[in-house]
Formats: sequence, structure tokens, C-alpha cells
Amino acid sequence: MLHAVTDTYPVLIRRSASGDRAALEQLAALDSRPLPAGAFLLAEVRDELVAAASLTADDEPMADPFRRTAEIRDWLRQQAAALRAAA
Repeated sequence: MLHAVTDTYPVLIRRSASGDRAALEQLAALDSRPLPAGAFLLAEVRDELVAAASLTADDEPMADPFRRTAEIRDWLRQQAAALRAAA
């Protein structure tokens, strides 16, 4: 897990687990995209999922369009690519 600070709230970065499916589905719906299959790298702020990058597909990370997530999405994109390359 990685903690970073954006604005005034910390960001928790972690791999998805089986219990994250509902939150991922909600995030995909907010981003107007279908939810890809597989594992994800997640970014949470105050225990709420704000962005997610697929660890199995080279897709643009999903994000909550009502939050400032550009830097988080960039970081998730880079880290997910590195994890896919290492696998």
C-alpha cells in the first residue's frame, strides 16, 4: 500500500480484492464505461474509490468525474503498466 497526499486528504493505493467489485462497478458507471474483467490498482480518498487502473488490460484508468484525479490517474497508469510488465 502507498499513501500519498493530494490537496488535504491522503490517497491510499492498493490492489483490488474480491470485495471491491460493487465499488468498481459504481466507478465504471460514473465514468460511463464498462467494467473490464480482472484485477485493478485502486486509489481511495477517505475510504471512497476515486480511480482504478486495470492490471490485466492496457486501458485508460477509470475515475470519478466529480473529483480532481488527473495526477492520480497518471500515477495509476504508470504503476499498472509496470506491474503488468513485471508479471
